[in-house]
This record gives sequence, C-alpha cells and structure tokens, in this order.
Amino acid sequence: MLLRTLSLILLLIPLYSLAQSRYDVVIDEIMADPTPQINLPSNEWIELKNVSANPINLQNWRIGDLTGQSGPMPNFILQPDSFVIVCTGSAVTAMQAYGRVISVTSFPSLDNDGDQLFLKSNTGLTIHAVSYSISWYQNAVKSDGGWTLEMIDTKNPCAGIGNWKASTDPRGGTPGVKNSVDAVNNDQIFPSLKNAYALDNLTIVVVFDEPVDSLKGATIANYSIDGGLSLQSAFSIPPLFDKIQLRLTNPM
Repeated sequence: MLLRTLSLILLLIPLYSLAQSRYDVVIDEIMADPTPQINLPSNEWIELKNVSANPINLQNWRIGDLTGQSGPMPNFILQPDSFVIVCTGSAVTAMQAYGRVISVTSFPSLDNDGDQLFLKSNTGLTIHAVSYSISWYQNAVKSDGGWTLEMIDTKNPCAGIGNWKASTDPRGGTPGVKNSVDAVNNDQIFPSLKNAYALDNLTIVVVFDEPVDSLKGATIANYSIDGGLSLQSAFSIPPLFDKIQLRLTNPM
C-alpha cells in the first residue's frame, strides 16, 4: 500500500509542474483605472487565464511592472480554461464576490495611461508580458476610468492593440469569467522590422512592431547583414520579446 501511494504521488506531481512554457497562462484583463466607479469595486487588479490543457500551480509565480515585482503567489491550482483574479490583500474581500482570488504583497501600482506588466513563473521564466496604453481602450469615454481592458483572443496573446479593447460588460469588466469581448482574432500579419540601432561596434538591437517567437528570434539563420558582416549570436530580449540583440563576429 505504501509503494502504491508513493507511485500515485509521483504520478500526480508532474501534472502540476508542466506549465513552464511561455503563454500557458496569460494576463487577459486589466483594471488599471477603477475610478470613476461603474459597478465593480474601486480596486486595481489583473486577471489570469490558463490557456493550456493542464492544471497549473501558480505557487511562487510573480507579477510586476517596470518599477518592480510582487511577492510570490500562494499555492493555487489554476485549471485549464479557468480564471483567477490577482490583487493586493486589501482588495480580496471585495473581489471574492466575482471569482477566485489570489493576493500578493507589493502588487504593482497600475498606471492609467500605460504600463508594462509581466508574469513570471516560479523559475523566473517570463510567461506573458503586456505593454498597454490608454489607446488600447479604443473608446474615449471608457479610457477615462471605471472600465477594464480585455483581451479579445487569448490564443493570440502577442498582437498588442489589435487584440485588446475596453470591456462591454455593463459592470465595467468581467472579473472571474470569460471576457465580454471574447472572440477569435487570428493575427494574419507577420511582425515587421521597425528600426535597429547599435549598442557598440559588435552589438545591434533590432526592434519589431510586435513580439516575435523567442526561439525563432534567437536563430541567427533568420538574419542576414550585408557589408561583409556576420553574426555570432542572437538573443530575444524579455519581457516583451519585440527586440532582438544581435552579436557580430567582427566589429562594424
């Protein structure tokens, strides 16, 4: 019986340890500016959605922005196609009326007119990052506050403004449930190069108009440079992965 119990435990542990892949969990709703209050509590929060096929333990995961990161999340199993609200401890009681809630210490102060948010796993891997701006609401009235930003297609987490808009729910948002703007919104446009600049005579940073696949971005065969220059390495820069750092084998 003891051996059978141990075997069962060993079989279950990997089930909750699979989600170390980027975009398995996404930030799919953001309440950055809760005032003027519509019909939701006047608190800042974000919502996470598990878009993978496996349950994911969020223990020791963290959220953050450009000013720092939160304390670790508690032991919490996020089931596939499920949501959890993340907020500061003082907001838990109010937000529990809408769904499951995780509180973290040092919850980031969300800027109304744009911020860069990230979600990191317990290993420090950036799972998802969002650099939103007030233009993402695509609604002049709602951008003044009280409404959440919602992701349209959670299977397309890198599309930026084309995949986000203000909530259409009369409460001002949809914490704990499917987004009001939820729809299929496939990205049909490949990332394009915006600009490039040199850090020094051996290092070039190329900037794309949207995040790129980090593995493809780090493949030097995907780049060519004229003028007799060749590449030694390529590195996808987190957390947004819209920049690639190229290292030359010989100086410019």
